[in-house]
Amino acid sequence: MIIHWDDDDWMADNRIRYQVERLLAERAALSGLSRILYYQPASGKTWQFVYGGGPSRWFGGNTLCYRKALWAKNPFPDINVGEDARFVWSDRASPMTALEDDSFIVGIIHSANVSPKRVGNNVFRPLAPERIRTVMGDDFEAYRALLASERRQ
Repeated sequence: MIIHWDDDDWMADNRIRYQVERLLAERAALSGLSRILYYQPASGKTWQFVYGGGPSRWFGGNTLCYRKALWAKNPFPDINVGEDARFVWSDRASPMTALEDDSFIVGIIHSANVSPKRVGNNVFRPLAPERIRTVMGDDFEAYRALLASERRQ
């Protein structure tokens, strides 16, 4: 199994168990989210990213869990942004499962994100901060304190 882990995002303690169990139960090659929670500690704002659809399925790169065999037949292209989407889009035959529970990860928005988040876009839907605070627990304030310096820049 391969699980993508974005080092600046928040992950729940049960993330690995949840994703691997769902992948095995569904007999899928890949699992991920098409709806992702986001938190910008510097502003205190929160969103839910909801994939806008289109002709191809999509899962957030920071939410991917897949079998090594899927990667072996379809290795990532040598690019820095969008490689995860191309990976998902390049294999239309393998079974993939869209996870329902989006509470195992919160993407963190900050000035050094490799892939900038355009929160003004209609796929980023404003969300009550209380939802993210509930998901993250005490870590909500810890992330805010850690990235407080961005407010001064």
